[in-house]
Amino acid sequence: MMVLNQHRRRIRLSAVLLSTLVVLASSLPSQSENEERKLIALWKTHSLTTNQHVQIAKRCSEFSQAHPSSPFQVISELLAAWHLLAAERNEAGTIILERIYGLQVGDSIGRAAMTQARAWLTRMDHALVKKSLSAYYIDTLEYPETLNSILNVTTPPPLKDRWNQPWMYQAIDFQALKGFNGQRYKLESDHLGPRTDLSDALSYPYGKRLRLRPIRYMSQAPDKSILEVEVKRSTNLAQVIALTVGSESDGISFAFEGQHCIVLSDGDYWHISPPPAHRQNTNNR
Repeated sequence: MMVLNQHRRRIRLSAVLLSTLVVLASSLPSQSENEERKLIALWKTHSLTTNQHVQIAKRCSEFSQAHPSSPFQVISELLAAWHLLAAERNEAGTIILERIYGLQVGDSIGRAAMTQARAWLTRMDHALVKKSLSAYYIDTLEYPETLNSILNVTTPPPLKDRWNQPWMYQAIDFQALKGFNGQRYKLESDHLGPRTDLSDALSYPYGKRLRLRPIRYMSQAPDKSILEVEVKRSTNLAQVIALTVGSESDGISFAFEGQHCIVLSDGDYWHISPPPAHRQNTNNR
């Protein structure tokens, strides 16, 4: 009888220990939540110290190395690339961008990352075309009528942007001075338009070309949330758009929704913020 009672006590104790372990395990953050919190910490460091480009690029590289299989890796890598370009370390920044541009990705973060890589590589290629045009002008004292004239060099510049579209190029004459042809030019990517020039793009602080502010959830369900976002451009004109995870509207994409943050992209930059506190009750409509 005593042996039986001891056996029952052991069973009860084991059950208590098991239930305790289950509770403790459920209260621990998952790997994805840990990575999410570390991404938020990296974003805060980037936001507070935007001018310390080399140091921030190093922090981003450390995040990527620590989380090689994380979906957030491309976010940290693109942050690193931008800081390297801002620090005039173009070669190192280009290596990162080319790697992302060559990835075969299908998730929403990957698609947004690919668009950003295309945009910045297009700007890098645009700078190469400008350099060739400057060399042509030094030799001829005018810019060419077409870009085909700058191909007769050892390393010709790319004639298409990273969307595989030809450059929009136009040589411009001086209207007031007759006989001075091709003294200026206009060169843009059809996709980027006036945002094509690398120096102009880097003259903005990160993400300040426009501001994205999540307003509220119109509805919320795993991978089906509908989020209202205020888009405020540098002209102070604001509009409100609705996005689902993985969707895009007017160049803005909803790349990720997590427990602690959401990730948006404007095609050039990431925008990371806490989820909006206000949630609309769709049942009362």
